Amino acid sequence: VAAGVGVKMLEENLPSGTPVAWVMPNTAAMLGESMSLYALGQHATDKHRDVLQMILRSIGEALECTEEQIHNLTAISGAAPAFLYRVAEVLQETAMGFGLDERAAQLLVTQMFSGSAKMMQTGTPAATLRDQVTTPGGATAAGLRVLEERGLPKMFEDAVHATNARSKEMASGQK
Repeated sequence: VAAGVGVKMLEENLPSGTPVAWVMPNTAAMLGESMSLYALGQHATDKHRDVLQMILRSIGEALECTEEQIHNLTAISGAAPAFLYRVAEVLQETAMGFGLDERAAQLLVTQMFSGSAKMMQTGTPAATLRDQVTTPGGATAAGLRVLEERGLPKMFEDAVHATNARSKEMASGQK
């Protein structure tokens, strides 16, 4: 478990034939809700995979990936929670601007995030859930239009790419 290390680096620096796995959990592991990404080295067996999956299930969900995918997806599984926390901060501050105290604003936003996450866990695509909330020409549509006009999708994409670029810099020893 180490950012930017990877299976190749582990295999190059350990005795030949050592089975390795590279795991990238996220901070929700402390609640048993991590989304961990992992890659296995060339000497890891199915038994190693089974043991690793058992361990990772104790802290949440896990997805086997290639090393390259982990390098690219860590921005989504590991850094994107900070992006969502920032969105939550803005929504809480906005709610407080409408007269809620800090505790009530946090409850409002936290429950909205929790309920929304549970809706996504049903397997319904996010776009479908969004459409279920959005009446054409309605209030939600007006808000979504502003987000699109201001470039929200591109901002998130750019944030992921910036995170990946910095991660690669850090892995190569750049400060």
